Amino acid sequence: MLVHFQKLLKLAGMGGLVCAGCALLAMMVVVVGNVLGRFALKNPITGTVEIVGLAGVILISIALIYTEVERGHIVVSVAIDRLPKRVQAILRKIIFLLSFGAFALLVWGGILTASERLKEWTPILHLSAVPFRSIWVVCCIVFCGILLKHLFEQFRARDTKK
Repeated sequence: MLVHFQKLLKLAGMGGLVCAGCALLAMMVVVVGNVLGRFALKNPITGTVEIVGLAGVILISIALIYTEVERGHIVVSVAIDRLPKRVQAILRKIIFLLSFGAFALLVWGGILTASERLKEWTPILHLSAVPFRSIWVVCCIVFCGILLKHLFEQFRARDTKK
């Protein structure tokens, strides 16, 4: 059962990476098309900033999750490495809790904003902002779950050393 769940998570992760790649590709095509259209044809693409911004929501949301799963976030450990191991472990837990609190606030604010602005549309292309806000909130919820998993791993690592 756990093996099937892990395969499902891996498949979902690959799907997320494909979505992020498509968003990045769309951003590149729109920006290049806009530049070429502006200078060569004297006719830029309408709504380029909106398209790039909305695709950026998808790209950044998924990139945050992927980077946390891979534990690829930048860590400046110059000062922390000089501290005793016990203090390092406590600081790591505090940092995970602060990160979780920050993203929990983002989730809460995103839910409040989405519920208040259900009929918000982008100004130029008149696209609904709700799907993109929903993607952001869902990705923040997933990110919080991954942070909690890493926090529990920190506590487990301490318990297994005893």
